Amino acid sequence: MNAQTIRKQFSAARAAGHAAADAAEFLGVSEGEALAAHADGHDGRLKVIPLRGPRTELARALEGCGPLLARSSNDFIVHEVAGTCADQIVENYVGQALGRKIELQMFFDRWHAGFAVQETAGAGEPSLGLHFFNVHGVAVHKVYACEGTDLEAFHGVIERFSEPGLAYLFRNAPPKPVLRPDELCDTVALAHAWNRMSDTCQFAPMLRRLDIERQQSFRLMEGRFAWRTSFTAVRELMQEASTDRAGIAVIIRDPKFIRVDSGRVRHTPPAQIKGPARLTVLAPSFNLHMREDRIAQAWIVKKPTAAGIATTVEVFNAKSDLMVALCDHRELGSGGPVLRFEAFRPVHER
Repeated sequence: MNAQTIRKQFSAARAAGHAAADAAEFLGVSEGEALAAHADGHDGRLKVIPLRGPRTELARALEGCGPLLARSSNDFIVHEVAGTCADQIVENYVGQALGRKIELQMFFDRWHAGFAVQETAGAGEPSLGLHFFNVHGVAVHKVYACEGTDLEAFHGVIERFSEPGLAYLFRNAPPKPVLRPDELCDTVALAHAWNRMSDTCQFAPMLRRLDIERQQSFRLMEGRFAWRTSFTAVRELMQEASTDRAGIAVIIRDPKFIRVDSGRVRHTPPAQIKGPARLTVLAPSFNLHMREDRIAQAWIVKKPTAAGIATTVEVFNAKSDLMVALCDHRELGSGGPVLRFEAFRPVHER
């Protein structure tokens, strides 16, 4: 499919109300490829300019732009938060933005392509943002101008890093590694190491050391540290949190970023977007949009910490990718774990 065909069909899909990633998927290309096809010409609604690196310098340059809308995403989750880039820490290839309600870690070495994107939807004002993709064309981070943004400074960043002749190429994602059969995993060592954890940050290194995949570990420890739960667990938690006006933490772990948002939420029905149903969660500190139709497994997981047992609800897609994990907001504080939501409890404890 040539660039002109991609532009024409992508424009039609977007005009019909499809999200950018869904429109690209419908064409059989990645979102990054769809935008790259617009770099040498645009359809009047969408203008795309390639951005050069280094990404770390670009991230620092955004500090002078005032409030921005930051959006992190993968194939099934979109997370949005508005704020400034003034508190970010950029070292080597890792960027970290810290705040009272959010923690975002970005791995710039996995940011393959960047574009300045201006798109007009309907009769509304055009959106202006910076879109970044990995080498497979999957969006890893987007930053948009919003109310209060210093547009002159934002356009200055775009001008500084623009390189119109830059042609980004993308490649297909490799197949996932084959899992070791469950019967070959050392379940005794897994149970011992799991029980001796004092911090949830020790969990991922423990699995790497034992060569055990995350969801596989839940199967192996099912009934002891992990329990299967309903596919609707995320919706149930958000409904409980919105009813009780209680805080909840939303954790997204992705090879390209780690994001932790926390705060009180209010829940809305699936977004009115053409295509698959989405769970939409709105909060003062963040917005979340999740593809519920891609949930294949959901687990309640307990991990020992120095403050007590930390409980999460973790959901996965059919490829065993972790979509999102949720925990009680108070588990992040000094008061220790306090379960306030029924959806955090295995069936036998309710």
